[in-house]
Amino acid sequence: MRIELFLITVLSGNMKWLLIVFLSLRLQAQDLDSIAHAHILRAERCSESSDFIEAEFSYQLARQINPRLCSKKTMNYYRASAERERTFITQHAPGIDPQPLFLTIMKYADKYRETYELKNKLTLYEKAYTFNPIDSVVCKKLNYLRLHVFKNLGEALRTPDSVYSLDLALTQPDQLDFLKLFRNLVELEINTNHYSVLPDSVEFPALLKVIRFTGHNLTAIPASVCSLSQLEELHVSGNRLSTLPETIENLTHLRFFSANFNQLTSLPVGFCRLPEIQIIYLQGNLLQSLPEHFGNLSNLKNLQLSFNDLNSLPDSFGSLHKLNNLSLENNRLTTLPVTLSGLDSLKQLIVNNNLLRQIPNELMHMASLQTLVIYGNRLEELPVNIHQSKTLSSIFASHNQLSSLPDSIWHSQSIGSLLLSFNHFNTLPDSLSQMKKLTILDFDHNDFQQIPPCIYQLKTLKTLRFERNQIQFIADQIGDLSELRELYLRGNKIQTVPKNICYLNNLKEFWIQSNPTDYRGNKQLSNAEFVLLQQLLPGVKTH
Repeated sequence: MRIELFLITVLSGNMKWLLIVFLSLRLQAQDLDSIAHAHILRAERCSESSDFIEAEFSYQLARQINPRLCSKKTMNYYRASAERERTFITQHAPGIDPQPLFLTIMKYADKYRETYELKNKLTLYEKAYTFNPIDSVVCKKLNYLRLHVFKNLGEALRTPDSVYSLDLALTQPDQLDFLKLFRNLVELEINTNHYSVLPDSVEFPALLKVIRFTGHNLTAIPASVCSLSQLEELHVSGNRLSTLPETIENLTHLRFFSANFNQLTSLPVGFCRLPEIQIIYLQGNLLQSLPEHFGNLSNLKNLQLSFNDLNSLPDSFGSLHKLNNLSLENNRLTTLPVTLSGLDSLKQLIVNNNLLRQIPNELMHMASLQTLVIYGNRLEELPVNIHQSKTLSSIFASHNQLSSLPDSIWHSQSIGSLLLSFNHFNTLPDSLSQMKKLTILDFDHNDFQQIPPCIYQLKTLKTLRFERNQIQFIADQIGDLSELRELYLRGNKIQTVPKNICYLNNLKEFWIQSNPTDYRGNKQLSNAEFVLLQQLLPGVKTH
């Protein structure tokens, strides 16, 4: 290589450029040879583990890159071995794709089941909506388990009693007889490859605990699924289901049910007889109502019903005493039943983007409610007894028709976040200053002429928003908000900023663009004002 570099420095004109082109082509060829060698080595490793289908695939890639490096005799050996393996698979399981990419299988049944039970105990199915990774204790436990992954489907079919988790893709969904061979199967995922129906006659292994049907085209759940008495999780989201079988009530151990983004218009009465169900996902369907006895699901903890057409809830909802998360956003609800006050464990109530005109006062008696999400409705007032909630910490009530706060709100000793943008507020009660735990206050896009004096007495405030109002000045008392970290005042009519703002020692962000504004909101504070701000607030991001 040193000689070539010397020649480049010595030669000139066309000879120099020809040499450079030659060297670049040679380097590319060397890179391709390295890639081909990598595929050949992988083919050899797959061959040693009798995975001839994958060996054939890797060797074919190597031949396409550089045929000179590949022996025709070796290629024929791999091809013949792979063909024998595919023939064996087709004979024993004609309904599935023989490619190993769709298969994940584990050995040692007792150890796998131990892992499965441990995972459920530690996460209690909460992973379904918190998206937290498996607990570190589980990961540590998994490291001690000598779980064996089969290298190919043929090996698995030769020892079917050692298969406990199966992930496969169907090529012929009417041929699923091979599943009964895997008598100890615990977890099954089937990609239906856009077939709409799986046969009702299929025999699923009786020990199955988890089933996932994917493929986005399934129109019905096979009847035989509802006879699996040990089933704990059923995932059928993203298909075209319009109904659920009435026999679903036979799944007496079912804890997790997910049918998001289907075409369900109603639920069978038998659905209310699932004694162990803890999590239900039914988002993005066409549900208009729920069965009257829905409250019989006494172990339910998490219920997701967003993006449906619900216009009411059954009174029996109040019997769901273990429910801690209820999501009803983007429906057509006009009222909420007062019986919801019986949801003693509910921590989060999400009912945004509905047609609600009021929130029942009784809901403030919920023993555990922490977050109330009610934005995007038609509310004209908040519950007058909102202060009676001892646990409520966050209220999201933007995009409503509110113009005043309840006089008693100052009695609340738990509310920390109050988000009320896009309403019709122009004044606030002086008693608001006594809310000692308030840290976030949002009044963007309202009708304030000034920042109400009570705001300057909220010593715990960390975020204050009054953007797009009609505010003309900032009072000197702004410097009293010693804990303030974010201040948003864009789009008002402020012409000067008081020097007392320099006392905001914890301020990190100050947004004051478009001041003073015209109706188009396109005028700015003068350059002199911004220079003054930078001097008063060194280290603060000023926008």
